Amino acid sequence: MENRVDVGNILSRLFRVVGDANVPTMLYTLVIGGLSGAGAVFGLVDANALDYDFGGGMIVDETTTFASGLFQLAVLVLGVVGTWWLLREQLRSQGRLRGEGGGFWTFLGMSILAVLGMIVGFILLIVPGIILLVRWSAANGFAVSRGLGAVESLKVSWEATRGHSWSIFFAGLVLTLGASIVFGGAALAMIAVNDTLGLIVASLLDAFSNALSFAFSVAVFVLVHDDRGETADVFA
Repeated sequence: MENRVDVGNILSRLFRVVGDANVPTMLYTLVIGGLSGAGAVFGLVDANALDYDFGGGMIVDETTTFASGLFQLAVLVLGVVGTWWLLREQLRSQGRLRGEGGGFWTFLGMSILAVLGMIVGFILLIVPGIILLVRWSAANGFAVSRGLGAVESLKVSWEATRGHSWSIFFAGLVLTLGASIVFGGAALAMIAVNDTLGLIVASLLDAFSNALSFAFSVAVFVLVHDDRGETADVFA
């Protein structure tokens, strides 16, 4: 079945999302990746942060200067806004953006709650963090597409992904390992040729890996939403 929530369909839908929203995905990659690459080349961003782990943020230590801190903060803010915009475009490409969708601040609040919850889960024990990561994987879609509140988006995602945890987990594992191997290998190959070129390529690939992770969350949302029907209405 096309909308069955299994590893194959999740990955297939992910690539469909990337293909349908190819222009926004490439624009996000070029802007965020390009800025990060420029920062790495000029010493404003720690090149070790480019690790294809589907994350991002600031690195502040004793070597951080005012200029580098300000630059990283600007890239971080732009990255968060860019994430919200890209999710909207990815959802729009699948016909899942209802009206104007959810606001930026709702998305930001939901993201902060999710990150804090997963941090606590990983600190207490790795398994709870992974469970939250899996069960909240559709929250982006409910917050951005349906305009649900921060807590409600996480709640609905938890219910909508019930019974699909293993499929989502293994699909995410395949994506993460695959991207780490392919992108990491490509970046190392470029660095071996030229350090500057390698840093720029690594930054672009790091941004693209983030775009893939957003497409993954959209893919999960589309499939579990189809599977459960108008799930969000039950909790509205």
